[in-house]
Amino acid sequence: IEANNRQQSVDDLREFKAFGAYIAALEAIQRWSELHQKQQENASNLTREDQAYLPVVIKACYDVFDYPQGWLVDSTNIHQTLADNEKRQIEMSVLRHKYIPMLACNLFRIFDLIKQEQETFRLIIFLSDSRKQQLYTLFSKEALNSVLSLTEHAAERCLDRQQQQIDDTTVNYFL
Repeated sequence: IEANNRQQSVDDLREFKAFGAYIAALEAIQRWSELHQKQQENASNLTREDQAYLPVVIKACYDVFDYPQGWLVDSTNIHQTLADNEKRQIEMSVLRHKYIPMLACNLFRIFDLIKQEQETFRLIIFLSDSRKQQLYTLFSKEALNSVLSLTEHAAERCLDRQQQQIDDTTVNYFL
């Protein structure tokens, strides 16, 4: 019984830390949004605080996505009774299916807003990595469509930029 209580305490602490990581990611996104809005309102501001804060946002989100052994995944199945354990597993799964895609979509929108195509592609690869947790499986069809749309925008911008570079090179060649 004492070993079970100790393990449950470990799981409870792990769950607490997982929620802490998620809250830190949400706070980072909120802070970035405030900085970005302030920068948009004050176009003469030469410093880009939102750009400087972006690595904090990315790290906080990836800390959730790449949480050791999975975000809100118990390392053991020791919870009172089998019925309690099944209920807990269902609750944890519902939370993962709701909050991981929401966090990822917010990050994709930030990347789209500031035209960070490379970060968009890096995140899509991370979410679909079969050696990791295959986080894309947590996404609803609607969330996947949103992500694919944002990824499509990023790809179009990359192709447009590439075409512009080719056009500029061609013009310079003939000048």
